[in-house]
Amino acid sequence: MSTGHRRPPIHLGWLLGGVSAVAAYYLMPLACVSPAGQGVWYCLISFGSAVAVLAGPRLHRPQARAAWWLLGAGQIMFTLGDIAYTVITSADPSTSYPLVANLFYLAQYPLVAAALALLIRRRSTGNNATAFIDAGTVATGAALLWWTYLIQPIVTAPGVSTPDRFAATAYPVMDLAVLAVALRLVLGGGRHTMSFHLLTGFLALTLLADTVYGLQTLLGEFVNGSWLDALWLAGYVLLGAAALHPSMRRIDEPGPVNTESISRWRLGLLTAAVMVVPAVLVVENLRGTHPNLLIIAAACTVLFLLVLTRMAGLVSAQRHLAITDELTGLHTRRFLQERLEAPPPRPRRDGEMGLLIVDVDHFKQVNDAYGHPAGDQVLIEVARRLEQACRRDDVIARFGGEEFAILAADVTRAELRELAERVRHTVVAEPVPVATGVDLKVTVSLGGATAPRRISDSGELVRVADAALYAAKNAGRDRAVLAAPS
Repeated sequence: MSTGHRRPPIHLGWLLGGVSAVAAYYLMPLACVSPAGQGVWYCLISFGSAVAVLAGPRLHRPQARAAWWLLGAGQIMFTLGDIAYTVITSADPSTSYPLVANLFYLAQYPLVAAALALLIRRRSTGNNATAFIDAGTVATGAALLWWTYLIQPIVTAPGVSTPDRFAATAYPVMDLAVLAVALRLVLGGGRHTMSFHLLTGFLALTLLADTVYGLQTLLGEFVNGSWLDALWLAGYVLLGAAALHPSMRRIDEPGPVNTESISRWRLGLLTAAVMVVPAVLVVENLRGTHPNLLIIAAACTVLFLLVLTRMAGLVSAQRHLAITDELTGLHTRRFLQERLEAPPPRPRRDGEMGLLIVDVDHFKQVNDAYGHPAGDQVLIEVARRLEQACRRDDVIARFGGEEFAILAADVTRAELRELAERVRHTVVAEPVPVATGVDLKVTVSLGGATAPRRISDSGELVRVADAALYAAKNAGRDRAVLAAPS
């Protein structure tokens, strides 16, 4: 009986083949291969990446096929640009920005940006304002650097033809547009699969290579076949691997966005972006140049507003955590205390402040018999039913343990009794599932009290309602007792 050999994963084979192809590209001059032959090899690697990107969706059948097709189309544009650049510069090495090659190269950027936008849309859930703010902060810092050291020098450089000046300016502008979308993708929600990391690696290497190319061209130091080509070629290899990796099927799966805190690496990234403005001022002062203060002031203003908005969001999120019970999602006792001391804005003439304290009957027996997860499930379901039974303006809070509190800020005594009975019947109406095949009948006892809207001691209202609750429990539970009016 013969034993079969398991074939290596196709993405791993692509990576090994890509690394070998890039190494062969740099060994060609040692083998006396002409620059034209080396350029042809470069184009073959670029074309192979396009084939891999288009083959990935057919192989793995992802939901986000359109995004991969756009990435494949973008890589085809890059390949056509590489072919045009190789042919034209081989015929005339003095050509810096061939028009045909530029048209193909520039066509890639909107295709890649559109692909990333599709992934962002599929990966995002809920409110992602923090991701927009953080991406905008980093992109603004990058835009100031690009303008100061790439775009403005190219725009003002003497002796540059209009077509070359336009092309040299278009590349960093396009890079900035793709960078802004890529930052939104990286800083937003969604699963960070291996395919996602490979894709972001392609974006990082391509943007880095484009930036270095712009600087070298500006300084007149760019040479075909230099180490810079390794960045583009490595990006092509990573893009192909991202499409061939099996996790590309899950690259569009949404994931939660943490708005309540900020990680260290993100804080460091935002700090670096904000520090760009003073760093540029210091560098330009040391160089003895006259920076464009209007542009720097505009960037500083945008960064200040973005950081201020981000801080406001963090403060709001922390406030939300402080007044929200983690298990049930109801308000906390602290929030209830604040509302007890705040009278309603437009009270009725016959309205009073009403308070109900709700206790889950025999809750300890649930924990002892079925475990704390079952007890948590009971609390969550009771909280949901309290929200269902109460009015829109009522404040519902977890009072502590298995106790809840309902503040009806503008009610009559009859209305408070009606509310208490509605809550009791809503909770007991249906059993609560706590485990597979286990449904428990849950009842609650309620104690209530009313008081004038403006009271000097809100704690007295709590004590009276609590005493009424104990009266309900002593009377047999599953009932509501309202304290006598004081």
